[in-house]
Amino acid sequence: EDAPNFKDIYTELSKLLAGQVVVAYNMAFDWRMLQQSSAKYGLPNICIRKQDRHCAMRQYAQYKGKKTNWKRGYKWHRLVSAVAQEGLQVVDAHNALGDARMTLALIQKMAKST
Repeated sequence: EDAPNFKDIYTELSKLLAGQVVVAYNMAFDWRMLQQSSAKYGLPNICIRKQDRHCAMRQYAQYKGKKTNWKRGYKWHRLVSAVAQEGLQVVDAHNALGDARMTLALIQKMAKST
Protein backbone atom coordinates (compact mmCIF):
# COMPACT_ATOMS: atom_id res chain seq x y z
CA GLU A 1 0.00 0.00 0.00
CA ASP A 2 2.81 2.42 0.86
CA ALA A 3 5.15 1.17 -1.87
CA PRO A 4 6.15 3.63 -4.59
CA ASN A 5 4.65 3.13 -8.03
CA PHE A 6 6.70 2.18 -11.06
CA LYS A 7 6.91 5.78 -12.29
CA ASP A 8 8.49 6.80 -8.96
CA ILE A 9 11.30 4.22 -9.22
CA TYR A 10 11.75 4.19 -12.99
CA THR A 11 14.81 6.44 -13.20
CA GLU A 12 16.67 4.70 -10.37
CA LEU A 13 15.76 1.25 -11.69
CA SER A 14 16.89 2.20 -15.21
CA LYS A 15 20.25 3.36 -13.88
CA LEU A 16 20.71 0.19 -11.80
CA LEU A 17 19.94 -2.13 -14.73
CA ALA A 18 21.75 -0.23 -17.50
CA GLY A 19 24.59 -2.34 -18.88
CA GLN A 20 23.96 -5.17 -16.42
CA VAL A 21 23.38 -8.86 -17.01
CA VAL A 22 19.97 -9.63 -15.52
CA VAL A 23 18.80 -13.08 -14.42
CA ALA A 24 15.22 -13.80 -13.42
CA TYR A 25 13.17 -16.91 -12.83
CA ASN A 26 10.75 -16.72 -15.78
CA MET A 27 12.44 -13.77 -17.47
CA ALA A 28 9.76 -13.61 -20.17
CA PHE A 29 7.15 -12.74 -17.53
CA ASP A 30 9.34 -10.18 -15.74
CA TRP A 31 10.38 -8.56 -19.01
CA ARG A 32 6.73 -8.27 -20.08
CA MET A 33 5.86 -6.66 -16.72
CA LEU A 34 8.67 -4.10 -17.13
CA GLN A 35 7.48 -3.24 -20.64
CA GLN A 36 3.83 -3.00 -19.61
CA SER A 37 4.67 -0.84 -16.61
CA SER A 38 6.75 1.50 -18.76
CA ALA A 39 3.92 1.78 -21.30
CA LYS A 40 1.34 2.44 -18.56
CA TYR A 41 3.22 5.58 -17.51
CA GLY A 42 4.31 6.60 -21.01
CA LEU A 43 7.97 5.88 -20.24
CA PRO A 44 10.58 4.37 -22.56
CA ASN A 45 11.29 0.67 -22.07
CA ILE A 46 14.07 -0.05 -19.60
CA CYS A 47 17.14 -0.80 -21.66
CA ILE A 48 18.45 -4.33 -21.09
CA ARG A 49 19.92 -5.89 -24.20
CA LYS A 50 18.40 -9.24 -25.15
CA GLN A 51 21.77 -10.99 -24.80
CA ASP A 52 22.00 -9.66 -21.24
CA ARG A 53 18.63 -11.13 -20.14
CA HIS A 54 18.75 -14.71 -18.85
CA CYS A 55 16.05 -17.02 -17.60
CA ALA A 56 16.91 -19.20 -14.61
CA MET A 57 13.70 -21.18 -15.14
CA ARG A 58 14.81 -22.28 -18.60
CA GLN A 59 18.26 -23.11 -17.28
CA TYR A 60 16.78 -25.18 -14.48
CA ALA A 61 14.52 -26.99 -16.97
CA GLN A 62 17.57 -27.91 -19.04
CA TYR A 63 19.48 -28.86 -15.87
CA LYS A 64 16.71 -31.29 -14.87
CA GLY A 65 16.67 -32.59 -18.44
CA LYS A 66 13.09 -33.82 -18.70
CA LYS A 67 12.16 -33.42 -22.37
CA THR A 68 8.75 -32.19 -23.47
CA ASN A 69 7.18 -31.98 -26.91
CA TRP A 70 6.25 -28.34 -26.35
CA LYS A 71 8.66 -26.33 -28.51
CA ARG A 72 11.01 -29.34 -28.37
CA GLY A 73 12.28 -28.13 -25.05
CA TYR A 74 12.44 -29.14 -21.43
CA LYS A 75 9.71 -29.27 -18.79
CA TRP A 76 9.50 -26.02 -16.85
CA HIS A 77 9.24 -26.05 -13.05
CA ARG A 78 7.72 -23.43 -10.79
CA LEU A 79 10.30 -21.74 -8.59
CA VAL A 80 8.97 -23.16 -5.33
CA SER A 81 8.89 -26.66 -6.85
CA ALA A 82 12.41 -26.37 -8.21
CA VAL A 83 13.75 -25.10 -4.89
CA ALA A 84 12.04 -27.92 -2.98
CA GLN A 85 13.23 -30.55 -5.50
CA GLU A 86 16.81 -29.45 -4.89
CA GLY A 87 16.45 -29.69 -1.11
CA LEU A 88 16.70 -25.94 -0.64
CA GLN A 89 14.59 -23.87 1.73
CA VAL A 90 11.42 -22.25 0.43
CA VAL A 91 11.36 -18.87 2.16
CA ASP A 92 9.09 -15.90 1.44
CA ALA A 93 7.73 -17.38 -1.79
CA HIS A 94 6.01 -14.92 -4.13
CA ASN A 95 7.76 -12.02 -2.43
CA ALA A 96 10.25 -10.20 -4.67
CA LEU A 97 13.19 -10.52 -2.29
CA GLY A 98 12.30 -14.07 -1.29
CA ASP A 99 12.00 -15.17 -4.92
CA ALA A 100 15.29 -13.47 -5.79
CA ARG A 101 17.06 -15.23 -2.94
CA MET A 102 15.58 -18.61 -3.87
CA THR A 103 16.58 -18.06 -7.51
CA LEU A 104 20.14 -17.28 -6.41
CA ALA A 105 20.25 -20.41 -4.22
CA LEU A 106 19.00 -22.50 -7.13
CA ILE A 107 21.61 -21.03 -9.50
CA GLN A 108 24.35 -21.72 -6.96
CA LYS A 109 23.14 -25.31 -6.57
CA MET A 110 23.18 -25.85 -10.35
CA ALA A 111 26.65 -24.31 -10.60
CA LYS A 112 28.03 -26.67 -7.97
CA SER A 113 26.67 -29.67 -9.85
CA THR A 114 28.44 -28.92 -13.12
